Amino acid sequence: MSSRDKASATWRQLALVGSLADLDRAIATFEQGEQSAPSRQSSRADALSTLGIALATRFERVGRTGDLSRAIDAHAQALAMFRELGDRNGEGQALNNLALALRQARRFEEAIDAHAQALAMFRELGDRNGEGQALNNLALALRQARRFEEAIDAHAQALAMFRELGDRNGEGQALNNLGTMLSEVGRRQEALETAAEAVEIRRRLAAENPAVYEPDLAMSLNNLGTMLSEVGRRQEALETAAEAVEIRRRLAAENPAVYEPDLAMSLNNLGTMLSEVGRRQEALETAAEAVEIRRRLAAENPAVYEPDLAMSLNNLGTMLSEVGRRQEALETAAEAVEIRRRLAAENPAVYEPDLASALNNYGNRLSEVGRWQEARSASDEALRTYQRLAEAAPSVYEFDLIAALSNAAGFYLAAGDVVRAISLYERTLADSVRVLGEDHPATLTSRNNLAGAYESAGDVVRAISLYERTLADSVRVLGEDHPATLTSRNNLAGAYESAGDVVRATPLYERTLADSVRVLGEDHPDTLLARNNLAGAYESAGDVVRATPLYERTLADRIRVLGEDHPDTLTSRNNLAYSYARAGDVVRAISLYERTLADSVRVLGEDHPATLTSRNNLAGAYESAGDVVRAISLYERTLADSVRVLGEDHPATLTSRNNLAGAYESAGDVVRAISLYERTLADRIRVLGEDHPATLTSRNNLAHVRSKAGPKKGGWSID
Repeated sequence: MSSRDKASATWRQLALVGSLADLDRAIATFEQGEQSAPSRQSSRADALSTLGIALATRFERVGRTGDLSRAIDAHAQALAMFRELGDRNGEGQALNNLALALRQARRFEEAIDAHAQALAMFRELGDRNGEGQALNNLALALRQARRFEEAIDAHAQALAMFRELGDRNGEGQALNNLGTMLSEVGRRQEALETAAEAVEIRRRLAAENPAVYEPDLAMSLNNLGTMLSEVGRRQEALETAAEAVEIRRRLAAENPAVYEPDLAMSLNNLGTMLSEVGRRQEALETAAEAVEIRRRLAAENPAVYEPDLAMSLNNLGTMLSEVGRRQEALETAAEAVEIRRRLAAENPAVYEPDLASALNNYGNRLSEVGRWQEARSASDEALRTYQRLAEAAPSVYEFDLIAALSNAAGFYLAAGDVVRAISLYERTLADSVRVLGEDHPATLTSRNNLAGAYESAGDVVRAISLYERTLADSVRVLGEDHPATLTSRNNLAGAYESAGDVVRATPLYERTLADSVRVLGEDHPDTLLARNNLAGAYESAGDVVRATPLYERTLADRIRVLGEDHPDTLTSRNNLAYSYARAGDVVRAISLYERTLADSVRVLGEDHPATLTSRNNLAGAYESAGDVVRAISLYERTLADSVRVLGEDHPATLTSRNNLAGAYESAGDVVRAISLYERTLADRIRVLGEDHPATLTSRNNLAHVRSKAGPKKGGWSID
């Protein structure tokens, strides 16, 4: 290792363990040394390089943009001086240092140019090891600029170079990075094989010299776990992530200052893997441990660790949501936004993308507690940020913009604005195909989402066509047993059911349930959902004898796995009540609906959309039992609440108005029933369109009540 390499390594170590006061003193010393060094001599150029590295290190520690600007300037001066002196090796090192600082400033294209010059320099010098490292650094900069294919090529060249040199450590590094890049472009099987080879090499190196190579092994295990998860091998992914945590926990016990940050990162990954296999309480505990570590580190050194704390808070919010603790999830996501907003105000170039990501997550949490207007506001802010960033650097932020557009479309769909949702989903799919390709997993997700929007709009023909294509593509690209393939099959079954084709829907639901049990396990939340959906298909077919026991089992399993108060458990209790009502057991249905409503009010709040649905369903049960007085009172309240919470034109509001009209009809008040049916029909034509199934229902309801009432003088007439 050259003296210049040693200087760089020293300052990277100081970034981890040195005190800020030591760093400040060292920078002051280097500034004096640089000023006192003879001009146009290599010692002055070396001093500038060391000063630049130290300033960049302090930027990482404190986040002062002035330090980063000075670091870039120092490296540029050092580069000019080495060139003037004809020191080619020094010039190559200075180019590399300059490129690293430019990457910190997110000036990726300039960094790529500097790395490319360094690569040419090392090739000219015949420095094969320097060439390999330069290729690796160039690839990382290309990745940050989202020039993925070029990055893959550079990593492959670095890999070939390290293999030629017999550099096993460099080979493991190149394989690790290449695997990550292959995953980014959707080549997930190749990514998995590459990551597995990196682990194999680093495991052998760690066996020979654990003190040096175990940290690298843990890093590669983290990556391998992600690759295994992406191809649907989630149990193996979990075991791999757990091994990474075990290594890093041991290293952190020996040297917490150096390895606790890495432990927190591995805990984040392990939490995700636990969640994917349905062990959500353990996932929550693991995510909470990561937050606890990073909160403590951030308290000691906010500039370095607050960004990581915000990331862990985002993950913790997701885990809290999954176990049904949605208010806590919202508060956690809000804290992540608060941190990232403050960081972005201080250094927008570095932290605005992270703020946009946190806003997207915050929007999801707001949506879950029924605060859709605020959710859409958060999503819109994230979208505006990504649009601005993508205009300035399309290759870097296009993918993030696509994800933000998809998120925004989801909020419009939830708010009942199907037309805007479809428009955004259509754009998202077109952009995904253009940027990522037809077969990228994110493109398959975009096609699935658009199909769902078509289904919500009542266009089941287009929905089914798109779902069928998505399923075929998922089977071909991801495999029969990938969790995303199981979801695609479930969604296609749902579209068949929406179209009234329960004959095709039922066997597809049955297969999805059988595959979910085999692939995910009996207790996975997705398996419980598949069982619930199959029960719904039996019910749609009029087979309440098979539907009711399946609903009863799903409710019992959700109570055991998720808990009494989980939103999915409340849904199961609601579905079972409906099945009892369909079977004619109105007494049991009412009892269960009353409990579901009380629980929804207590757990979700009076104004949550699920609570409004529960109140609507209880009113329906009262109506079925002949208690139209109580039914009308409850329907009237539900309609008033729906107008206030969701708005006049939300599809759920239109359903509430239709149901209230039905209750008036049951009570014999055909005048009020007709008036409300007419308004509902007009609104559904305007909002949903002439051919939407709900519009057709409204037209039928109005015709039916008019036929019962008969013509009246001066009243309505049938065209």
